[in-house]
This record gives sequence, C-alpha cells and structure tokens, in this order.
Amino acid sequence: ISGLYGEQVIVVQYIGHMLDLVSVCRRRLTAGLEGALVGCLTLLSQTIGNLSDEILSECLPDQIVKGLVDPSLRIMASCSVCPPSGANGRRALALKLLSVLTALTRRATHAHRLHLLGTVQRFFLAFSKAYGHVPDRSASGTHLLFQAQQELRDTLSLEFAYIAYTPFANFFGESTMQQTLRNYDLIKDLCTQYIEERSATGCPIPGTRDIEPAEVVEAVSERPTHVGTFSNVVVVGNRIDIQEPISKSDSHTIEEERPKVRKVESVRRHLHGNWLAYWEHELGRSNKDNKLNIKQIKLQSFVGHNNSVKHIIVLASENSFMSASRDKTVKLWSLRSQGDGRDASSPQWTYTGHRKSVLCLGFVERHRLSVSCDSVVHIWDPFIGRLVTVVDPTSPPVNALTPVAAPSSSVLC
Repeated sequence: ISGLYGEQVIVVQYIGHMLDLVSVCRRRLTAGLEGALVGCLTLLSQTIGNLSDEILSECLPDQIVKGLVDPSLRIMASCSVCPPSGANGRRALALKLLSVLTALTRRATHAHRLHLLGTVQRFFLAFSKAYGHVPDRSASGTHLLFQAQQELRDTLSLEFAYIAYTPFANFFGESTMQQTLRNYDLIKDLCTQYIEERSATGCPIPGTRDIEPAEVVEAVSERPTHVGTFSNVVVVGNRIDIQEPISKSDSHTIEEERPKVRKVESVRRHLHGNWLAYWEHELGRSNKDNKLNIKQIKLQSFVGHNNSVKHIIVLASENSFMSASRDKTVKLWSLRSQGDGRDASSPQWTYTGHRKSVLCLGFVERHRLSVSCDSVVHIWDPFIGRLVTVVDPTSPPVNALTPVAAPSSSVLC
C-alpha cells in the first residue's frame, strides 16, 4: 500500500489509527482492545522498514516514541491495571514492544538512538517492578497489586531478561548499557541466573526457547526472517530467537551495520507526481471535513471528443463516467489513479448512434442502462455496447432528461 500511495498512508492512516487506539487503551483496556494493541505494535514493527529515513526521523520522537511506544510500555508494566488476558497478554505486549524497539534502534540515526536509550531504560525498569518488594497478599487493598506483580514476574522471566538484554548489549556495548540502565545490576543478575539454570540442565547458551504459549508458536509456520535490527536476532512468527553471538573480531561497528539511507523513490511507485501529491492531501483531511476542497492539481486528461462536452455523469461504481458531446457521440471512460498527472486516457467505448449533438445523458440504475437524447431519446447498454431501443422519433423533441432514482424505472423528459 505504501508503494502505491506513498508513505503518507503509513504516517496519516496507519500511525494515526495507532495513536487513537493507544489513547483509548490508556483510558479503558478490554479484551478486544488488548488484542488490537498487540496487533498495532505488530503493524508498527512491520511498517518501520517502509519509511524513509527523513519521514522516520520526523515521526520518531513524538508520534512513535511518545505516542505509541511509551504508553504501550506503561500499559504492559502497570501494577494498577491487570490486562484481561493476564500474564499472556502482558507477555504478548512485552514481546511486541521488544520487536519494535529493536527495529527502531537499528533504523534510527545516531542522534535518535541516544533518544531511544531513554525508552530502552524505561523498558528494563519494568523488571524492577516485577522483582521488587512483594506486597502482603492478605493486606487490604493489595490484592490487585499482588496479582499485577505476579503477572509481571511471569512475563518478565529470567529467559525474557536474557533475550531482551543480549541484543541491546551486543549492539550498544556493555559499557553503554551499564551507564544507561538504572537497574543494571538486577538485569545482569537475572541474566546470570538464566545462564546458570541453562548450564545446570545441560542446555546450550544461548538457547532457543519459546517465550510465548506453545499453541501460538505452533500455529505459525513461517521461515525465520532477519529483523532489520540486530545481526544475531531472528523472529519466527511470534517468537524471538537468539542465534550464536558473533565474535567481536568478526562483528562490524554500528556505523557499518547501519543500512544505507533509505530514500523511497516516488518514480518507482504506481502513483507519483501529481497523483501522489493529491493523495497526500486527501489522506491528511479529517473525516468530518465535508467541504469542497479544490486543489487545482492536474491529475489526468481524457482525449477523444472532437467537440465540446455537454454533459458528464459518474456511474455508481465511481471508477467510470460517461460524457456526451456535440460531436454526436457518448463515450465511456475509466477513472483510475495512475501516472504522474500527465497521462492522457482514451475512452473504453463510444456510442455513435446519434445523428445530432447529444444534449443530455443519464443512467437508469435499476436496469443498468444509459439514456441519452439529441431531441430523440436513445436507450443503450454501456457495458456490452448494444443499442436497446430508440423512442419514436416522430414524438416531440426532447432536450433534457433525468432518470428517477432506484428502484424506479422511469425517466423524466
């Protein structure tokens, strides 16, 4: 879709819808909204790769980080609100947030990476909530807090701590993470416990383990695809796997790993030039804006009539229209978003049964037939190109006509 209509579809429609959804979830979180939020984060992680560096830099601080990632992180780590799905819901949110953060970190510029470190810090601070002071379950008013902390501890397990911390440490470096994370000692302790448990059971480190319910992972049969984030992280459906870490001698620097500047060329899209500019204007309009907005943008030319056009009607499909002209013809045209505004379209079909200039034109929706007059009324089928009938030419001349709305079959002359 972004290749067809440009990046404004993502910025205005997709990200705009995500912002509205997250704002609703902050006020009230139902089971449906919880699932929608997980889907929203999944969509965000997938659309990041379709944004140019310039657009991503504009959207990253306010719309993506402040408007989407930070509120979703607060919902996931909240101790005052328990998601309807419990620990499974928190686990899904945590996994998708990790996917978004890794994708953003890999795509962002150096300046924005420094900004993202604050979000990474807040992400890992959720572990302090999970492994902090456990409230007394029997005390009044602490039941919800106890339940939320148990859900957080189930979500932010030792395994998840290792899976989340390792790629960031490999990417930014151990010293940067130590300076950034306020609870660095806690995270390192959790990772150490995970490694010790894996070693005690004889499992390789790092290992591949499902951090989501087995039925979720088994339902996904996708080939592992590399996230545009860290070289040793792979996503298989809803599972994040860590491959064997690359040795320091073989690893590249951050600058070398960073992809080349993404510049989405509009000439390679289906729409470019004036059509792309038109859609960018239209996508930015509010749904409540019903005013006629003429932008004077040339989109398409229709060539075929040899004289002035007297009447134009749009068919119900809204992608075709007909024109009646003084050149004694009625032409059927296709209206499609294509080209850059300089294209000239030819008619799909021409009705040539008139002997005089065509004065008026109509379409009878019930029977899917066209009516036109040059003082004599012609009824014809525009879809198969066949004349149906001609009203008695000896009757008084007809200079104007209009079909009655469906379900009527009448035509007023």
